[in-house]
Amino acid sequence: MNEKLIGSLLKLGFTEYEARAYLVIIQLNLSSANEIIEFSGLPRGKIYSTLNQLAEKGYIGVNEGNPALYYPVNPVETIALLKKQVLADFSELEEDIIAMSRRNNLKPSLFWEMPNLTNIEKKVKNLAL
Repeated sequence: MNEKLIGSLLKLGFTEYEARAYLVIIQLNLSSANEIIEFSGLPRGKIYSTLNQLAEKGYIGVNEGNPALYYPVNPVETIALLKKQVLADFSELEEDIIAMSRRNNLKPSLFWEMPNLTNIEKKVKNLAL
């Protein structure tokens, strides 16, 4: 299993089980839960919840039957969806941080503001610890 790809998927919000199952499904193209367990090492008791999560997110599809077979949704579409989500998250974070800094009127300072001797003593004691 490619640990670098798993790490990348984890950064994009996949759980470890989702990442491992997803990569197996991409490699096999059409696979049963048993095959995914065999190649991914996922615990048998977690396979169906993991596959359901991937399907709900739109990363895989399911051919119902006995056994059900799982296939990857077009990986190019999945990557485009993930990019869109990451960009939206960064845009929201940027807006929130800028709004917060404007509300608080933050000004960078090279000096601590300690108006009295007691505050200076406390700061020195904290630095010494």
